[in-house]
Amino acid sequence: MFASTKQTLLWTALLSIATAGHVRAEPDCDAVALPSLGAGTLVTDLGDDGRAVGAAGVRSATGLVIWHAVLWQDGKIIDLSPLATDTAVAVGLSDDGTIVGVAKRPVLDLLPLSFYPVATPLVWRKGARTPVRLPLPAGPDPLNVGGRYPGILVRDINGPGQIVGNYADDSACLLWRDATSRPERIDVPGAVFCSAVAINGRGDILLQAVLRDDQKPLGEDEEPATLLVRAGRITRIVPPEALAHPLPLLALDDQGTVFGNVDPNVDAFSWRTSGDGGGAPQIARLPGMVLAVNGRGDVALARPILDDGGATSRTTTFALALASGSVDEYGTMDGLYPMGPEALLGLPFGRYDLQVALNDQRQLAWTKHEFTTLPSLTANLERHAYVCQLR
Repeated sequence: MFASTKQTLLWTALLSIATAGHVRAEPDCDAVALPSLGAGTLVTDLGDDGRAVGAAGVRSATGLVIWHAVLWQDGKIIDLSPLATDTAVAVGLSDDGTIVGVAKRPVLDLLPLSFYPVATPLVWRKGARTPVRLPLPAGPDPLNVGGRYPGILVRDINGPGQIVGNYADDSACLLWRDATSRPERIDVPGAVFCSAVAINGRGDILLQAVLRDDQKPLGEDEEPATLLVRAGRITRIVPPEALAHPLPLLALDDQGTVFGNVDPNVDAFSWRTSGDGGGAPQIARLPGMVLAVNGRGDVALARPILDDGGATSRTTTFALALASGSVDEYGTMDGLYPMGPEALLGLPFGRYDLQVALNDQRQLAWTKHEFTTLPSLTANLERHAYVCQLR
């Protein structure tokens, strides 16, 4: 949640390279809780028209919480999961109202005889409340349990409706040109693993991969890489001063600027280049952790607050760095927790994701995670989604 008290920390490094910013007076930000289905909420994406998507918990008669994909629109929540037993989460929406997501559906595995959770890609076409399965790649059925981690994960959809995702075992990345066509593999030379991160409005794709170099000794021949795919050309994103590989908290705006975190407690960076991705990139440091980026390049930033013992608390100071070169401060935010939608579904794979979204109208949506104690003294994690109009 945001606090109204004035923070003494001023953000001095901005998105603009070598440009000093102007810090404006702290505006108001009244957080509004998104409606629920009775057992928690989680937000994943926020459209420029104020619609949001994510998941909401529904408590069964036995007390078990089942997560349903949902849409928030005009102050109301719409359940997008047609079956009470459907565990699903919506991960993105396009300009025309197309929503994409993923469901966990059990598939019978004969050896051993058991049901295995399979990630099934879904699409709700142009405002439909009932999903259909996204077209699958040509070739062997990726939902067959014969694979290591069968299924397909949808990661993002852009305004025009292009979709990116990857096989659930990260063996390859996929691009759907639209929600009705089969996906094509994104060819990444030397990639051992590939996970899609984002696709922007003009079709640039941000990937994370593990690349193998056969010229290096065994044990040193694989290394992680962040890649930008633009018009078929693949460019490797290198953090400033060749620091450690960025953490998997990355974002991409509609101009093709990549934002990433080197250290969530210290530094983040922006990386940009012009044209087809060639030429020397421009790199700028950002003073905090990147939470979210909108299409025009505004950046929601946070810096964790250290407690008396020097340990990182789950409360952060929060600010918005504008593409125009100014910074707004909004006090504090707490309850951020790096856990992706896959973990929510109980799937045996996933990545870090803070569930924070920022649209071009500077509305911010985020998920607050609260640890509570049950009567058995065991920890219980509750999630609640909020939205706030930044000014």
